[in-house]
Amino acid sequence: MQEELTKAEARRYEKEALYRVVEAGDYNVLPGEFEGKVIQDLTERLAELKREHARLSTTFNADYPRIKEIQSQVEEIAAAIREQRKDAVGQITSDYLAAVRRENLVRQALQQEQKQMNQLAARAVQ
Repeated sequence: MQEELTKAEARRYEKEALYRVVEAGDYNVLPGEFEGKVIQDLTERLAELKREHARLSTTFNADYPRIKEIQSQVEEIAAAIREQRKDAVGQITSDYLAAVRRENLVRQALQQEQKQMNQLAARAVQ
C-alpha cells in the first residue's frame, strides 16, 4: 500500500505541475499530448492567413474584400484554437482532480490497513 501511495503522490505531483501552469493562464505551454493535431493544423492555417494578410495589406487597404475575408477567417481560427485549448485545460483539470482523489483513496486505505495492523498487534500483545 505504501508503494501505491508513493505512485499516487508522484502522479498527482506530475498532474499538479501542469494544472498550476494552466491555472496561471499560460495556455501556450501546453505539452504536445494536449495540443493535438487539431490545434497544430489550426495554428499552421492561422500563420498562413496572417502571412497572406500581411502581403495583401502592403497593396490594399482594410476595406478590400479579400482582406476582410482573411481577417474573418483569422478571427474564426483564433476562436477555434481558444476553444480547443479550453478543452485541453478542462482535461488537465479533470486529470489533476482525479489524481488527487486517487491519492486520497490510497492514503485512506493505507491508514485503514495501518489501523488494522495496530489492532492486530495490540491483540497479539494481550
